[in-house]
Amino acid sequence: MKYIKVLESGDELKLTTGFGGKINVFWNGLKIQKSDGRYPVNMNNESKSLDISRHKFTGSPIVLLDGQEIEIAKKLKAYEWVISMLPLLLIFIGGALGGLLGALGFSVNVLLFRSKLPTAVKVILSILVLGVTVITHFVVAGLIYYYIAF
Repeated sequence: MKYIKVLESGDELKLTTGFGGKINVFWNGLKIQKSDGRYPVNMNNESKSLDISRHKFTGSPIVLLDGQEIEIAKKLKAYEWVISMLPLLLIFIGGALGGLLGALGFSVNVLLFRSKLPTAVKVILSILVLGVTVITHFVVAGLIYYYIAF
């Protein structure tokens, strides 16, 4: 996923994340390497540092510039959280398999709601994600039951 933020100073911060969890940091187009656990940057001829971590629940980056948080990932609205969490209900009917598929559906929905798609499209796609996770759960659970029971 790619996150871009232009700060009030005119400096551009870009983060790219991959499936392995690695975060690449770019400051005004130049890749910044981590030093002593932080990313050193030059802002208005002053040395500053970026601390980057991940949100425990959503996995989105949390960025602190000299201790001040920079909002780089769009914050979700209440209804977006509720719709995103619907696949997690599979935990109650599907145990570990339901939890795994529910968490996957939740992650996809959060990514959808942070995208630049129109709101109606986001809601429709997230409901489709819910449907796909439920159908996948019952198909996989049925296959597991069939092959274990027989």
